Amino acid sequence: MYVLVNPFMVYLFTNVLIHIQLYPFIVHKCTFLHIH
Repeated sequence: MYVLVNPFMVYLFTNVLIHIQLYPFIVHKCTFLHIH
Protein backbone atom coordinates (compact mmCIF):
# COMPACT_ATOMS: atom_id res chain seq x y z
CA MET A 1 0.00 0.00 0.00
CA TYR A 2 2.74 2.43 0.97
CA VAL A 3 4.66 1.63 -2.20
CA LEU A 4 1.65 2.57 -4.31
CA VAL A 5 0.99 5.72 -2.31
CA ASN A 6 4.54 7.07 -2.31
CA PRO A 7 6.77 5.49 -4.98
CA PHE A 8 9.19 8.40 -4.94
CA MET A 9 10.19 7.74 -1.33
CA VAL A 10 10.68 4.08 -2.15
CA TYR A 11 12.88 5.07 -5.10
CA LEU A 12 14.98 7.32 -2.86
CA PHE A 13 15.27 4.62 -0.23
CA THR A 14 16.44 1.98 -2.70
CA ASN A 15 18.80 4.48 -4.31
CA VAL A 16 20.37 5.27 -0.94
CA LEU A 17 20.72 1.56 -0.15
CA ILE A 18 22.43 0.94 -3.48
CA HIS A 19 24.89 3.79 -2.88
CA ILE A 20 25.61 2.56 0.64
CA GLN A 21 26.44 -0.87 -0.79
CA LEU A 22 28.51 0.46 -3.70
CA TYR A 23 30.50 3.13 -1.85
CA PRO A 24 32.79 0.77 0.14
CA PHE A 25 33.39 -1.30 -3.00
CA ILE A 26 34.44 1.78 -4.99
CA VAL A 27 36.67 3.03 -2.17
CA HIS A 28 38.32 -0.37 -1.81
CA LYS A 29 38.86 -0.58 -5.57
CA CYS A 30 40.39 2.91 -5.70
CA THR A 31 42.73 2.24 -2.79
CA PHE A 32 43.70 -1.10 -4.31
CA LEU A 33 44.54 0.55 -7.64
CA HIS A 34 46.40 3.33 -5.88
CA ILE A 35 48.54 0.94 -3.85
CA HIS A 36 49.40 -1.24 -6.83
